[in-house]
Amino acid sequence: MVSEHASPLAALGGVDAGGQNVYVARLSAELARRGHDVTVYTRRDGTRLPDRVGLPGGAVVEHVPAGPPEAVPRNDLFPHMPAFGFYLAHA
Repeated sequence: MVSEHASPLAALGGVDAGGQNVYVARLSAELARRGHDVTVYTRRDGTRLPDRVGLPGGAVVEHVPAGPPEAVPRNDLFPHMPAFGFYLAHA
């Protein structure tokens, strides 16, 4: 699953953290519950984040190094999408 700015790990109520984050978290959990191998690729937005984080239920979040490892408003992410796509192509 690709969710370039809405990490299922984000603290709700923060900047750009709300409904899509909840949707991605619940959808990935339900797909994993039904037996699918689920990896959510989301942009790394912090320097201390591990490369991969397991979610309850078996899904995994993979932090993609695309752009600076800090919060970037979703409307400013476009310049970083080629690096995101390159990472996905090789994953």
